[in-house]
Amino acid sequence: MEGLRWNTCVGIQYVASWLTGTGSVPLYDLMEDTATVDFSRVQNWQWLKYRVELDGDGLGVKVNRERFGRVVEEEMARIENEAGKEKFEKGMYEEACKIFTRQCTFPTLDDFLTLDAYNHIVIHHPRETSKL
Repeated sequence: MEGLRWNTCVGIQYVASWLTGTGSVPLYDLMEDTATVDFSRVQNWQWLKYRVELDGDGLGVKVNRERFGRVVEEEMARIENEAGKEKFEKGMYEEACKIFTRQCTFPTLDDFLTLDAYNHIVIHHPRETSKL
């Protein structure tokens, strides 16, 4: 279960940073980027699709949408606790959670998470000029 939690927590936090324009993010003493979040969401997607049994407190726990939903809720609470309420509310965590969760639960796997996430950027930041 720790892998499912880790993938979800890191995935949501990275997507939140990516949505605000940050390409690489230090999380838990590691530098994360789009490759990391794609590995995380693909692994979660596979575990959900094939209802894989993961080790959880010494017992086999099947991954399904209900269990994944609980993990997402718990990890969002963890992220809010670690970030602090003010930073959490100002951040893109809720939108990132929706994107990451959707990507993990689609019936078919998208090639890249960023393809779906670009839609958010285009809608919310449509013609920003370059700052170069």
